[in-house]
Amino acid sequence: MASLGNPRDLVIDSQGRLLVVESGNGITQHVVDANGCIIATRLLIDNPNLNHGICLSADGQTLYASSPSSVFRWTYAPASGDVGQDPVIVVTGMATSGHVTRTLAVPSHRADLLVVSHGSKGNIEQGTSDPGTARAIVKVFDISSIPMGGYNFVSQGWNAGFGLRNEVGLAFDGNNM
Repeated sequence: MASLGNPRDLVIDSQGRLLVVESGNGITQHVVDANGCIIATRLLIDNPNLNHGICLSADGQTLYASSPSSVFRWTYAPASGDVGQDPVIVVTGMATSGHVTRTLAVPSHRADLLVVSHGSKGNIEQGTSDPGTARAIVKVFDISSIPMGGYNFVSQGWNAGFGLRNEVGLAFDGNNM
């Protein structure tokens, strides 16, 4: 029987496998039977710094995950469930103090965008009324052309909303908003 240690977020690939980011471990992959029981598990990405955000591209062939300071991407082969060896840095420069929650999403209607939510510094943080603090904010990055070394979270990307404390769920409505 498989057990999970500090699961923080999950995504399901096109083959029905669960990809789980586990704080302090990395990304694990789980095969689930018809009863919802895990029947096979493997460590897909060994990186104990990965802590919260995980998502797949709209076509399921790119895997994104976050650490407190950065967002990474790997090639992902849905048929085999394998990842490419070396991650690409997509975003860097996120503050690592306070709440390190990160949520990631690629809108199905805009496969060229990555939405990144960054948590607040504390439960009450007056500074987040200014989007320049780059905390308690949701930002959007163009992933069709990533600069060498990745985007700087504080100074680049578009502000989608700020003063949002610790968003841990992002979804798009029927109007793609």
